[in-house]
Order: sequence, then C-alpha cells, then structure tokens
Amino acid sequence: MRPPQWLSPLLRSKFFESCGEHRSKINMYCLECRKPMCPYCLSYKYNLHKDHRFFQIRRHLYEDTVRLCDLNQYLDCSEIQPFTVNGAKVLRLNRRKHGTSFPSRSRASSCRICLNVIPEPKRYCSIACKVAAMENENDRQEQILSSFFPEEPNKENLPSSSLMGVSSSAFSTSDPDPATPLSLHVSSSERRRRKRKGIPKRAKLL
Repeated sequence: MRPPQWLSPLLRSKFFESCGEHRSKINMYCLECRKPMCPYCLSYKYNLHKDHRFFQIRRHLYEDTVRLCDLNQYLDCSEIQPFTVNGAKVLRLNRRKHGTSFPSRSRASSCRICLNVIPEPKRYCSIACKVAAMENENDRQEQILSSFFPEEPNKENLPSSSLMGVSSSAFSTSDPDPATPLSLHVSSSERRRRKRKGIPKRAKLL
C-alpha cells in the first residue's frame, strides 16, 4: 500500500512560521493543495478551499502534532503511538526527539524504524515512521515482482555483437549475387528446358 500523495508534502512542510500575506502563524494544512497555510488563507480564500479537506497542526514541547480524530479519517493510525495533550489524543508528525533506543520496561517495544521505545502493540512512534515503513514495503514488493517477471532487454540498446547470432536468412534477398556466375542461379527445370540439342549428322550416301 502506497502512502497518500498529500502525506509526504505534509512531513516536509514547516509550520508555525509567519504567513507572508497575513502575518499570522501557519498552522493549517490543505490536503488538496498539499501545502501549509494560515487560518486567514482559508477564510479569505474560502471559494478556493470550500470543498477541500484540511486539519490543524498543533505544537507540544517543540514538536508538531495533529489530533488523532482529525487525521484518523484520512489515514489508518492504528499502529502509531498517540499521547494525550489537554485531554485529546495527538500524533507526532516526525520522529520522537530525545527518545531512548532500547526497551526499559517489560511490556515496552521499539519503533520499527527509529527504535524509540513505544508501548505494545504499537509499531511506530510517529507518522513519518509509518510512511517510511510503507515505502520500504513497496520497494520490497517491487523487487519480488521484478525477480519473477524480469524485463526484456530493449533491442535498440543491445550491442552490435549481440546481433551476430541472428540467422543469416533474415538478411538474404531474392537478387542474385553479381559475383556468382549466372549459370549457378538457373534452376534444374530451366536447364532441362534449355538443353541444347546434339549436333545434326548427315545421312550416309548410298
């Protein structure tokens, strides 16, 4: 399964910077436009975004987060570890910062990508780690398919030496070789039809 097309631009976006047009903090993300924007960009340009999907990006301890209820309707987040902020469950956009890379509790496991400690049965500590796992799985499936169905070589890119094995009949023509005597090109039937008669002999005088 490939990640949605709007997900990679979301992880590369920078939030909580000043909007150059409205001088407000950029904390919204439009899924159709695939770009971050401030709330005034959505409200003043409502006609452009009235049918678009968007959600708000929040910040907790210098980390960009999104509420689980906002993102869960667009992406399967069941394997991502959430945490609670002000009574609401949120998800990290990027990998955990200052996390430990080894399990410290009996029921703790590690993230499949960055090895940060997370409780079981979760597999990823952030949205970015889940996207990385999805991309790795796609690459592995493509390698398996390519091993079963190898691509045929392009004849245009083959070296000239590889064409030596082509049958010489493909290059033969119906025209006779000018260096070959003409008599060799006459068929046997034509030879019988064109057989020269013997020298006539005169009858003996009585």
